[in-house]
Amino acid sequence: MSITANQWLSRFRVDITSNSNRIYANGRQQVEVTVTVEPRSGQTVTEEQLDSIALLEIDENGEFLILNDLLIARNKRNERYEAHAARGSNPQNLLASTSATRHRKFYVSSRHRGGTLSTIYAGIYMNQDTHFETNVAPFKSSAVIESVTPHRFSAEHFELNCLDLLNKGNWDIDEYQFAFRDPNYRIAKSIAYGVPAATSFHRQTVNNNSWYTFNTADGYRSYCTAYSLDSTFKDEFHLYIPQVEVNKRPGQLTLLRMKERIDAKLISGMPVSEWAGDSIWGIIDQHGNEHIVKFFAIDAGNLISFKMHY
Repeated sequence: MSITANQWLSRFRVDITSNSNRIYANGRQQVEVTVTVEPRSGQTVTEEQLDSIALLEIDENGEFLILNDLLIARNKRNERYEAHAARGSNPQNLLASTSATRHRKFYVSSRHRGGTLSTIYAGIYMNQDTHFETNVAPFKSSAVIESVTPHRFSAEHFELNCLDLLNKGNWDIDEYQFAFRDPNYRIAKSIAYGVPAATSFHRQTVNNNSWYTFNTADGYRSYCTAYSLDSTFKDEFHLYIPQVEVNKRPGQLTLLRMKERIDAKLISGMPVSEWAGDSIWGIIDQHGNEHIVKFFAIDAGNLISFKMHY
């Protein structure tokens, strides 16, 4: 004997429980979706049945599809990214619960084109052969997610500030902090697409008898290095300098410009420069939007600058 949905359940619905149904279509930012089920008196919802709940879309042929392509549902929230900054209503107030009410939360990200409206439903298996969805009565329920085109900022939205970290003996070290100009923005993640993090992208050796940084000047070697948010200082060339701490400021990327005085007798011929490759970084803000930046040395390795690299 078959059983109907309302013979088993007294409640089965899907709700947006973030403060907005809007989400940047970058595959990172998430919107919270809650599925609520409650069995009728004398019935139960087991852990296995709760685990069978899935979020669904209906394709052009009327078939259900589990979210796993342009919309992806995960069981855990990625705490690295914040909810959408757009104004939204208060989170959906779920109806009063009883001791039998069960909730399952999903965190949905999007890679749709901006402006796409996606209607999602919930499905649950009572057993291997019996399943119910929220697209039909008596538990007709759905939620709409709006995908928003990701922002791409220009160079004017960023700043690269320099601090004189050390200028003593044979060492001249500057620490750079790369950050958003707007204090309401922060770097949530950084990805090295070119030279790896903590590896110098500029190396230069110069015979310069007029270099003014130290009392006795012969020649110097300079190195420029960018560090990811989770990397630590790496004495790449065994330079034996004092331990340097990087990434002291949350939400900012650290770069170092290091200059070492050396004996000119060790240098022969013309100045030598080496580039391991381009220092290209994906700078991802707290909403999951990625901004591509290129760092490079100027003034013979005395300064570091940047530009966008779209």
